[in-house]
Amino acid sequence: MRNTVYNSRIPRMSAKRSTGPRLGRSNIFVFAMLVILAVPATATDWSTPARQLAQKIAAVTGPGAVSLEVVNRSGLTPTEVEQVRPALIAELRGAGVEVMGAPQSAATVRVSISQNQQMSLLVAEIRLGTGDPKVVMAAAPGAPVAAPVRSSASLSIRRTPLWSQDAAILDAALLADSNPEHLLVLDANNVTLYRMAGGHWQLDQTFPIVHARAWPRDLRGRIALSQDHLFDAYLPGVICSAVLASPLRMECHEVDDPWPLAGAPFNLRAFFSPTRNFFNGILVPGIGQQTSVLPFYSAAPLPRDKYVLWVMAGVDGAVHMVDGMTDRTSPQLAWGSDMATLKSSCGLGWQVLATTAGSGTVDSVRAYEIADREPRAVSEPLDFAGRITALWTKDDGITAVAVQRDSETGKYEAFSLAISCSQ
Repeated sequence: MRNTVYNSRIPRMSAKRSTGPRLGRSNIFVFAMLVILAVPATATDWSTPARQLAQKIAAVTGPGAVSLEVVNRSGLTPTEVEQVRPALIAELRGAGVEVMGAPQSAATVRVSISQNQQMSLLVAEIRLGTGDPKVVMAAAPGAPVAAPVRSSASLSIRRTPLWSQDAAILDAALLADSNPEHLLVLDANNVTLYRMAGGHWQLDQTFPIVHARAWPRDLRGRIALSQDHLFDAYLPGVICSAVLASPLRMECHEVDDPWPLAGAPFNLRAFFSPTRNFFNGILVPGIGQQTSVLPFYSAAPLPRDKYVLWVMAGVDGAVHMVDGMTDRTSPQLAWGSDMATLKSSCGLGWQVLATTAGSGTVDSVRAYEIADREPRAVSEPLDFAGRITALWTKDDGITAVAVQRDSETGKYEAFSLAISCSQ
């Protein structure tokens, strides 16, 4: 039975969302999140989280034998990491579960250690036979102090208002080559086409989104432009495509096809969970030798001479840097769960826009450049008047669309973002 516990996207990550046969594209991972308030500490006490995690693992596997692998995806020292495995083994034994070699085990348990700003996390992925893996978590207060990110404000982020409405905007896309200029706006019920007339957007057509299943709570969606049929709209478990006819129309189909993460020249896609708010980690065609990663909220590509570095906002609260061979985590970055890549004529030529939670009910976006896996802030934070609910790189590669919900009016507002070089 599918676990119904819901994952909220991470507004602020830690300071500064195995390959083989695909097992159930939809909802591959089932998460149970334990949230604990931050408590100042000089070291992590693993006894309580190990006991909590062992009890959750035992509830899934039942008494018997399991194999256990512990992977460090955090900034903890090797000495601290070495304390986790024996603590887990002892607590599992107390819960009736013996740790054995893989041939003697009925289940495999892979525990990843990660961190966010408030806590250290133990994330256990449990595989029983050929069924879908289950994921459970436990947390320990006492994350390390935020590591400063080197800053050099060598460029700025230019923001242009696009559209505002009461209904939640999931994405927007400018058809800049059309005459007159057109704008597509995606929400939970429609794709709406506007045309520019007299300096204002005027309603052109509305295309209803037809779907049978209820949308997940934190609905996400994106628009991808197409040379063949104008556009595709991606929503959880549904893809809607424009049909070139007179008048233009749109057809929707309930399919579990992967969403585009970035257009040419990257052309990477990932499967989005139809019942949650994140990508499940299965990649098409993959990043080098890596065809799967941990579940993530958003991803941004940065081309290198011989490979592409993908920066991903993981649901484990860490920023992952995937290069086709390795997955290096940066748990000490004050980034939110949304990011985008922009190409510019500034600096290194490619920048990552990342959300950074502000105080109260407002967010900001900041530009970073990454050399040798070390992010460097290259712009001042661009403050918004509310929470950012979406941030997508657009097909031209030089702009992104950010959506905020204004904390005072409650309206959703879409903006186009671009990079400007400092003079």
